[in-house]
Amino acid sequence: MRAAVAILLSLALAKPAFADITAKYAPPNSAATVRLEIASNGDVRGDLYGKTAKQSSAFIIRNGQYYFLDTGPSGIGVIRAEDMNRLLLEKIDPATRAQEQQADNVLSFPEKGLATVNGRTGAAFDMQVGSGDLLSPESWAVMSSDPTLAPIGAAMVRVFKLSMTNVAMVNGQQTFRNMLSVLKRGSPLSAVLFFGSAQLQSVDFKAIPATEFALPAKPDTFEAARNRLSSEGKL
Repeated sequence: MRAAVAILLSLALAKPAFADITAKYAPPNSAATVRLEIASNGDVRGDLYGKTAKQSSAFIIRNGQYYFLDTGPSGIGVIRAEDMNRLLLEKIDPATRAQEQQADNVLSFPEKGLATVNGRTGAAFDMQVGSGDLLSPESWAVMSSDPTLAPIGAAMVRVFKLSMTNVAMVNGQQTFRNMLSVLKRGSPLSAVLFFGSAQLQSVDFKAIPATEFALPAKPDTFEAARNRLSSEGKL
């Protein structure tokens, strides 16, 4: 009897197991799309398809590490997130970074009620500067609390934390924390993160081959990444 009770208790306290999930996002009236593949073990692959090949990109989060996949004339290069962020920050003038981090330029994201995106409803958040002025009439994000979409929300938080440290370094830690607090509210039905304001279009729970999350090459060293991106005109 005790054993049976213990088993039932452990099942009740266990975290829910999620299957693989594929989510597709796209801005309204745009040819650009984003496909997020999320494995049940937490690995993530994102493919961003722009209007042109140069605007397209991909990334993989594998074993907690974020990698950019860069496609160029010499093939596919794998670049660590910390190296990519460091290279991008080198291109930003220190004076610009200092200006962006002033109190008046800190971004906040007040909740403004409910909004419906493609048949799904969530909490909507504006984006405003320190003065209180809105930067856009459209919501910065609409977040769903639907538990079936929870893996998407968890994946988005990992993507943001691992790949967007440059936001904290350019716009300041407070803006970064404010963005992250919104993303932790659920799963994005829309968000100004990919190609402008991308909206969730479809969700699929089919199994994803493990090969989707395999790195196509050994990660570049920092200098190799710099040389690769410079030769391709991406820096």
